[in-house]
Amino acid sequence: MDVSYRRDKDHNYMILDAPGELTGEEYQVRMLVGNHIPHLLKCNRRMMDGKAVFFYEVTGMQPMFRVFEKRQINQEEMVELLQDIKEALENTQRYLLDGNQLLFEPEFLFFHTQTREWNLCYLPTYDGNMTESFRKLSEYLLKRLDHSDEQAVMLGYEVYSKASEENYRISEVLQMIYQVGRKNCAQEEGLPEDPEQSEKVKISKESEVSEQENFEDLCSEDSFFEQEESEYTIPENIENIKTAKQREKGISKNENDMQRRTDKYRGQAEQKKQIQNKKTTGLKKSMKQKKTAGRKKAAKYKKYAGYVVIFILLAAVAAE
Repeated sequence: MDVSYRRDKDHNYMILDAPGELTGEEYQVRMLVGNHIPHLLKCNRRMMDGKAVFFYEVTGMQPMFRVFEKRQINQEEMVELLQDIKEALENTQRYLLDGNQLLFEPEFLFFHTQTREWNLCYLPTYDGNMTESFRKLSEYLLKRLDHSDEQAVMLGYEVYSKASEENYRISEVLQMIYQVGRKNCAQEEGLPEDPEQSEKVKISKESEVSEQENFEDLCSEDSFFEQEESEYTIPENIENIKTAKQREKGISKNENDMQRRTDKYRGQAEQKKQIQNKKTTGLKKSMKQKKTAGRKKAAKYKKYAGYVVIFILLAAVAAE
C-alpha cells in the first residue's frame, strides 16, 4: 500500500489511494468524512490526477513505528494503546462500519502527543482481515516490550498467546485489557481490585460518614445533655439513641393530641350548655309573659261582669 505525506499550511496529512473505484456516495465514505469519530483519523476525500484519494489529518501525531523506534513499551503504555483500540472498534460498530477496514499496521497507528491518545486509520472498501491484522500487531508489540517491566512482559505474552489461538475474538482480548486497566486504577486509588468489594468499601465509607453526621446532630441538641436524670436509659450506640429520642417525641406528641381532643370536647360541652341555657331562659320568659297577659285579660273580663250586674240591678229597681 503506497503511503505519502503532505504539509498544507499548519496541517499534516497522510495520503492513501482509495481501493477500487469510489464515487464518494458509499456509506462508509460518507460516515467517515461527515463525522469526527473518536480514535479514528479524521479524513477527507479528494481527487488527484483523476483518482480518488484520502487525506488523513495527522497534525501533532506520530506513527507507532517512530514512537517506539528508540524506546520500549511498558505495561501502562500497552494498556493505554489496547484500550484506545477497544474504543475505536466500539465506535466503528456504533457507526455501522466494517472493522475489517481498519489498518492495524504500525505505519497507520498514530499517537497524539498532546492528548496522548492513539488513533487508527479507517480505509473504506479496504479488503482486510481484522483478526489477522491484530495478531500481527500483538507480535510486533511483543518484540518491543520492556523486559525490565515484568508486568508488561506477562501482559504482552498473554495478548499474543490469545491472539494466536484459532478462531479467537478480539473483543475477549481487549476485555481482558480493560480488566487490567481497572485493576491498575484500583491499586493507584487504594481500592480493592474486585469491583463488588470496591462497592462494599464505598458503601461502608458512606455509612461511617452518615453515622458521624447523626452523632453530630445529636450532640447539637443541648436539651439531650442538660437532663441530669433521664427517664430513659441512654443506649450504647447511636441508632438506639436516635430511636429513644423519637420514642420520647412520639409520647409527647400523643399527650399533646389527647390534651387537644379533651379541650375540644370540653369546649363543645360548654357551647351546648350555653345554648341550652339560652333556650331555657327564653322559654321561662315566654311563659311568664303569657301568664301575665292572661291575668290582665281575666281582670278585664271581671270588671265588665261587675258592670253588667250593676246594670241589671238598676233595671230591676226601675221596673218596680
